[in-house]
Amino acid sequence: MNIIIKEHQYLKILTESLGVSRASLHYVNVIYKILEPTVLKFLNSNRDLNEKINIDLNDLKEVYQDFPEDYIEFPIEQIVINLNCKKINKINDNANFFSGGGAYSIRPKKEKTTHVKIPSKFLPKYVTDEINKTIISEFDFTVTIFKNYEETNKDDLLFLLRDAISHECNHMFEYYKRNENNAPDVDNRFTWSGVKNYNVPKNIWNIWEQFTTMLYFSQPQEMNAMTQEVYSVSLRKSFEEFKQGGYWRSAIVMENFDADEFMDNLVNEINKYNPDYIKPILINLRNWFIKDYVNYGVSEKLPINQKLLSKKEIFSLTKFFEPRIRLAGKKLKSNFIRTFSIPRESI
Repeated sequence: MNIIIKEHQYLKILTESLGVSRASLHYVNVIYKILEPTVLKFLNSNRDLNEKINIDLNDLKEVYQDFPEDYIEFPIEQIVINLNCKKINKINDNANFFSGGGAYSIRPKKEKTTHVKIPSKFLPKYVTDEINKTIISEFDFTVTIFKNYEETNKDDLLFLLRDAISHECNHMFEYYKRNENNAPDVDNRFTWSGVKNYNVPKNIWNIWEQFTTMLYFSQPQEMNAMTQEVYSVSLRKSFEEFKQGGYWRSAIVMENFDADEFMDNLVNEINKYNPDYIKPILINLRNWFIKDYVNYGVSEKLPINQKLLSKKEIFSLTKFFEPRIRLAGKKLKSNFIRTFSIPRESI
């Protein structure tokens, strides 16, 4: 089965204003083609695998030679990938396998991760005449298979890897464009706020985690990356098939988010555990969230929302985010519908 995104499929999203970056999709193919043999080697072995993979300028020729305008828009000079593949010897009732990733934001060169630099002298003149910087990018990608993984799952796993690559390449594109335009860095505070479980029982934490996940999905950069990931999904699945998956269900839940109902569920779960713990757990969840929000903002020199800080208890905190989460859910639904409306051919 062909996992590579074809040129005619790039062209179909040329006029779509969905947060999908056509320029970044070229790198999805490059990264996927480099990772596939290593992932297949892992699937055919009995061992976990950790590799650092370097994709250099020679590997990126197909982008700057065949798609020079897109390369000029998003000029990656080197890609560093930390690939982690592992087998877990237990059955997962929710999935046979998993693939995910992360994109490192642009930092000073001395931190030895994603950074910008002067273009290489080995790039063609038609490129260097148009740009004054390129990007060295770093990604993490993971592939996990469980005991119930079967050989027949291979193609679906490889497609899921492509989806993850597509998602993270969208993030890298945004990092670069913000740097190019001297815009503020991406605000990732709601990626990290309130997500560390210090001592809350699992059943209670699972409910709280629904809220932090919705807040994470409501970030503009995540909505863009999710939409680009869904574009990758749309090349092989029908809309009805997609609607059975997690992203569509999450968008529905977000659009209908009711903070009062959510808090009732959370309090009821704590009450089942121990009524005496209702107040201390709710206080801790609110305080941990605010602490993470402030600490990340201070470390990244981001402005602090004083209205948020004024929410002294968790009921008003979740109510504060209700309009944001609902709006994000509505927009995600719209983006997904529009993405699937783009004419496509099965690959």
